[in-house]
Amino acid sequence: MPYRRTCSYRQRESAVLIPIFKRNNEYFLVVTKRAASVKYHRRHLCFPGGVAAEEDRDFVQTALREAEEEIGVLKEDVEILGPLDDSLTYVPPFVIHPYVGAIPYPYAFTINPDEVEKIIEVPLNHLTPNADPADDWSGVDDDRDPRFPDFLCGGEIIWGTTGSITANFIGILKNNGVV
Repeated sequence: MPYRRTCSYRQRESAVLIPIFKRNNEYFLVVTKRAASVKYHRRHLCFPGGVAAEEDRDFVQTALREAEEEIGVLKEDVEILGPLDDSLTYVPPFVIHPYVGAIPYPYAFTINPDEVEKIIEVPLNHLTPNADPADDWSGVDDDRDPRFPDFLCGGEIIWGTTGSITANFIGILKNNGVV
């Protein structure tokens, strides 16, 4: 299948993997904190991912390649469960294609320190069924946009596009009676 480009010349296409695993009958999302040295979104919480490469067959391959580069998750260890709605970032302008993928537990992550400061395992039930995430914005005087949902996780905040992707995933789970 040829590599499909769906966005304008000004937007760059990218993909992320939303790794999920089960430990003691509880599901967890794997989130990374970006390194201070990266070009975009320094020290933000995000899912492993990045810009599509010409050699990638599709966006699933982009997400898997980037997850391996950033946190050492091997593609053969991931069961892709499905895509989520595409998301946008504005600065810089990216179209993000998110994919949920199940990984085994425990997993021996290998952090690439040039891209990732740390990995955070977020219990899915920590994100639900609490108040609507859109009402959860803390109003802290920083560069977060109050129009996007955010989630507090162990002293760190999932916000912005990652918050939107997380809220989309939780919404799908709620609508299907999973949470």
